[in-house]
Amino acid sequence: MPRQRPPEDSLPALIGRVLQTERETRGYTQEELGLRAGLSKAVIRRYEFGDRTPSWDAFLRLASALRIRPSELVAAFEDWQPPKQKRKKAAA
Repeated sequence: MPRQRPPEDSLPALIGRVLQTERETRGYTQEELGLRAGLSKAVIRRYEFGDRTPSWDAFLRLASALRIRPSELVAAFEDWQPPKQKRKKAAA
């Protein structure tokens, strides 16, 4: 069964889109970003896919590798709100 992406409004998916956009803007491959950040290409791919969320240490290393301030990456998430949970109907 193929992997499913996390919901588009989830935080991991948003982080993945931001990292991919920043990486592509600089013309880096996933492998090159991984080398610059001291992370594997597979980890970068998982971050971008939204399978995994970077630790704070990895987040700082990614910001450095992308040559931007961590606050610039964090700013991309300032307006994010957790998706509203659907209420389950009580059993009668």
